[in-house]
Amino acid sequence: QGKGEYETGTKSASKNTPKSSRSKKSPTSASKKKSYLEMVHEAIVALKDRTGSSIPAICKWILSELDHIKSTPPNTFKNCVNNAIKQGMKNGRFVKVKSSYKINSAWTKKQKAAEKAKEAEKKRREIKRKKEMEKLKLEKEKKKKQQEEEAKKQAELERKKKEAELTPEQRAAQEERKKKKEAAEARAKYIAERLRKRRFPMEDTKLHAEDKELGLKPPDDVTKRPTLPYTLGCIVPFHQRGDVRK
Repeated sequence: QGKGEYETGTKSASKNTPKSSRSKKSPTSASKKKSYLEMVHEAIVALKDRTGSSIPAICKWILSELDHIKSTPPNTFKNCVNNAIKQGMKNGRFVKVKSSYKINSAWTKKQKAAEKAKEAEKKRREIKRKKEMEKLKLEKEKKKKQQEEEAKKQAELERKKKEAELTPEQRAAQEERKKKKEAAEARAKYIAERLRKRRFPMEDTKLHAEDKELGLKPPDDVTKRPTLPYTLGCIVPFHQRGDVRK
């Protein structure tokens, strides 16, 4: 009974273990995706032996560098390495030098050329995609411009149609409103130009006269300005005034 309680306790404990700890990936999960052919290639490159790397040296490097391979049975591991080397020899990846193996330089050049061609193809596709996007953008802008022009033409036709239906009195009133609008726009433009050319400090009398001429109100911080005659009266002495009665 005690044994059964112990077993049920261990089972319940295993069930209560957090999933994160069980599902946590080992640091060698990325290396597990490599094939034996890639591992052998990596071993030969890492050993950097000018005369080539022997099978025992390749196996030793793989076992020392890749921890997850250590759990593989020795015979299975050796057979997998031998098959990988045979496959590499068959496709021209490896070259046998006596009892050692090297990376075939021709295969390396071929791989680099293939990578360059792949990169060039990728760039070509990107350029083609950009050109197509630019073409679509131009077509969209052209279509939008055509629609705007059509809308303007339609509006112009509607305006002319309405003008044709106007009576002489209505047409005269419309012309009068148009002239007033043009005069108001010209006046606003003239005032804006005069204000742009103002230079401060400015004499108060000149400032008051300009504001009156342009029909401008004083700033918000100025509550009341003296009228121009009183301002002149303050500036010109009494005995020098021309309009003083003797």
